[in-house]
Amino acid sequence: MEKRTSGKQLALLTALLAAVWVPGGLALDAAALREALRQTTLEQVRTAYPDAQIEVEVAAFHSAVANKPCADFKLEVKASRLYGRVPVMVRCAGAAPWTFYASTQVTAAVPVVVSRQPITSGTTISEDMLQTRHLDMTRLRSQVMRKPEDVLGKVAKRNINSGQPIYMNQVKTPWAVQKGQRIAIQARIGNTYVATHGTALQNGHIGEQIAVRNDASEKLIRPWVSAPGTVTTRPR
Repeated sequence: MEKRTSGKQLALLTALLAAVWVPGGLALDAAALREALRQTTLEQVRTAYPDAQIEVEVAAFHSAVANKPCADFKLEVKASRLYGRVPVMVRCAGAAPWTFYASTQVTAAVPVVVSRQPITSGTTISEDMLQTRHLDMTRLRSQVMRKPEDVLGKVAKRNINSGQPIYMNQVKTPWAVQKGQRIAIQARIGNTYVATHGTALQNGHIGEQIAVRNDASEKLIRPWVSAPGTVTTRPR
């Protein structure tokens, strides 16, 4: 089976082909080293953010670094956050090892969910209110919503301006049952469900236990929300 060469390996191979022999080993051409640094960083960022639009610039470094002799070069990205300033280690193994840290500047624009129009607090968000746009990650906070389906049907917790990225803390899942709502109560007897009606005394999401008044008996019960507008006396 043919073994594929990774972008990182290809970048290093390209740099080595441009290297020249000096006493003690090979020395990388400065331009080739710069391109190897760019390609190594680019591959790592693409792996982390495959849907991003990426630009990588390599900061200037002293050309004497590239002229150091070395028999075994290794390039390694040394950062947990792969956008903004990203350091890359250039390491030489062998009898006289040395290490040099280069700096790259990464712009990674990822697709995020953006409001197409002003959305007022309490509004249930629909598809026509949303669009997807590539934005620079350095300008985004954590927990930005990346997929429209993660926002659809949710309720805005605050006003959201037109063109603004939507974040997790700006939306909430709507109540499956609302306080004061007339709801269906399902009671399980063996393998049979008996249905009646009641009034919710609390808001509740699916899976939560809430207070409900049985309209027929006037008794207060604490069933589990099983579906929108429905509770069951046993958790499912």
